Amino acid sequence: MKTYRKCFEIFTIGMFLFYMIFPIGCVSSKDSKDKKVNDTIMVVDMIDTTTLEINIDTTEFASYPYSISNNGKQFIKEHEQLRLKAYNDPTPTKRSIGWGHQIKKGENYTEITEQKANEIFEKDIELVNASINRLLKKTNPNFKYTQNFIDGLGSLIFNCGEYGVSTTDFYKRLLKCRPDNSEDNIKEEDLNFTLAAVKTSKVFCEGHKIRRMNEYNLMRENF
Repeated sequence: MKTYRKCFEIFTIGMFLFYMIFPIGCVSSKDSKDKKVNDTIMVVDMIDTTTLEINIDTTEFASYPYSISNNGKQFIKEHEQLRLKAYNDPTPTKRSIGWGHQIKKGENYTEITEQKANEIFEKDIELVNASINRLLKKTNPNFKYTQNFIDGLGSLIFNCGEYGVSTTDFYKRLLKCRPDNSEDNIKEEDLNFTLAAVKTSKVFCEGHKIRRMNEYNLMRENF
């Protein structure tokens, strides 16, 4: 009898927790879809990427308003260059491989094929796409960013990381940008002031200084 009572109590508690976590009848199909995307973003946030490789269903990113274009991917590759053997990263104690992929704890890459490098690169790009949308979500929602701006921002994130970009003068200024008369675009003087911080940002090496200038020119083009 005590065993049955104990089982019933466990079942009751389990059902209570289930309905607390998954309430029924309060989320529309559209909200459910949006929640799925947001949950995916939160999972990426919460997982420690230094300890394991994240396998992401790329269809989750289809709803993102912004993503790096093929031209943007090529821009990144041109600045990263392909290396099939692991090499020392400019950042102390870090090593990279392929198209600038920083080797995480648990990844045993020492030498890879070009095909593997491209596979790793595409996974890294999906993470960058998530970062782009997280960062821009905090800016004025009326702003419409050009594809060149997105590609330049993606390159910046790929090189510096989401957190690194979030601490820059560029991003701090972007958060304070005012709209022009159309309300859709950033005021010219604010845009110039914001992007100027990209080409003057602190870098680890001379090559990064050239990259920052190229990112600045790309983000400024046709904005």
